[in-house]
Amino acid sequence: MSLRKQYAEEVEREFSRQTRSEPPILTEKMLNSLPKPVQRHLRVCGYPGKPLFNHAEMIWGNVDFLRAPKTPPLKLKCVQQNFAAEPCRIVLMTTRLAGIIPFEGRDKYQDDHGNMLIKIGKLLTLQEAKGEAMDRSGLVTILAEAFVLPAYLFQPYISWGEFDEFSAAATITRNGIEVGGVFCFNERGEYVRFESNDRYLSTPKGDENHPWAATLGNYFEKNGYRIPGYMNAEWLLPEGKHEYFLGEILEFRYS
Repeated sequence: MSLRKQYAEEVEREFSRQTRSEPPILTEKMLNSLPKPVQRHLRVCGYPGKPLFNHAEMIWGNVDFLRAPKTPPLKLKCVQQNFAAEPCRIVLMTTRLAGIIPFEGRDKYQDDHGNMLIKIGKLLTLQEAKGEAMDRSGLVTILAEAFVLPAYLFQPYISWGEFDEFSAAATITRNGIEVGGVFCFNERGEYVRFESNDRYLSTPKGDENHPWAATLGNYFEKNGYRIPGYMNAEWLLPEGKHEYFLGEILEFRYS
């Protein structure tokens, strides 16, 4: 089965099992349960008074993916689905190697497990990563992207810790696994960086734990919301920073 078809089936299955009830409206009372910098961000981005949707689709453009430091980037097309009632994130990444050979990747956290699957020629499996390290990494990624779908912020599996004017700590817990990180905000109240020590890098030697960060910026107006124009991800390795994912965000669609 091609990854494109597998991705479509996984997304459809998630739609069928996630709640489809009328989404609640984000009220000031609900906002007041969150750390102050998180409240400010949601206000700045136009979420109060609007539905807290359970699903978001994100369309990426001009994505550079570097599988290893100092390697040429792969130019990817990406589409991503996020669900909040049960934490789920499914991403399809596609390109053609040398402009000819189909390359497909599917990264997901679903049913409380993480999985990365890469195929070339649509059928040949090049790489598959799963296990506890992927479970933990998938959870951290959902936490880092929680502002993509603000319904995440009110779920019982996310807990808030210490905060100040420009940062807030949070943890996410599922299936006996707890991971966390720190959200950072600029003076305009925009969420601009996430830092965590709970993500794992797959290497030929095995899974390695290194500090990890995501950065966001270039906020713009879309359908009544302010959304980030890009999101990049980087590893902070002993030999230096490795920025491996650089993506432009073109569209958010809520449902």
